Amino acid sequence: TTNSPAGYSLAIKASTDPALTATEGSFANYTPAGTADYVWSIPETSSEFGMSPEGSDIVAAFRDNGAQCGVGNLDTEDRCWGPVQTTDTTISGTGVGIHPAGAATDVRFRAEIGSARSSPQKPGSYQAELTVTAVAF
Repeated sequence: TTNSPAGYSLAIKASTDPALTATEGSFANYTPAGTADYVWSIPETSSEFGMSPEGSDIVAAFRDNGAQCGVGNLDTEDRCWGPVQTTDTTISGTGVGIHPAGAATDVRFRAEIGSARSSPQKPGSYQAELTVTAVAF
């Protein structure tokens, strides 16, 4: 929640590229066709990690029209997937104050191993160090 009458911006970034790593392996960052894919989809020969923000103030790139991202004004649950990169990706924000009610932004994460990888995903404890930054205007 911010008491700024001019709004806020919320961004996320990873500390490493790729974002999801283990001692002996990693998942590639999700590779959407555009900024975000409406339906999560990876090549059967890869393993990838990505995110989907949800909330009333998500940015246009993660909004949808019920069929594709970056158009429309919907926030369809579990849709509009993008990568977590080492540079800030703005996921939410507004140009108006939201005090005192605030606004929640949830971020869903997903990792998937394709069924036709030429080598198995290495076993291990995978983790991603992420930074979420909120800036009041």
